[in-house]
Amino acid sequence: MHPPNRRAPPCLRGAFGYTAPATLIWRDAGTARAHLSRLPAPHGRPHDLFAAALRVLVEGGVDVTLA
Repeated sequence: MHPPNRRAPPCLRGAFGYTAPATLIWRDAGTARAHLSRLPAPHGRPHDLFAAALRVLVEGGVDVTLA
């Protein structure tokens, strides 16, 4: 994932057909959160990939609705 102070990847800045604003309805978000929230990272501490993905989407101008 990108560090918090880096710009969003090109696909979230309009380089691949996406234009802000947009809304993403993340269906089964609870299931995604359960499976992605406590992934082991190389340094041994849990990594919350769900929160990281959500942060990248929001920083890219996507309004995310968790469903």
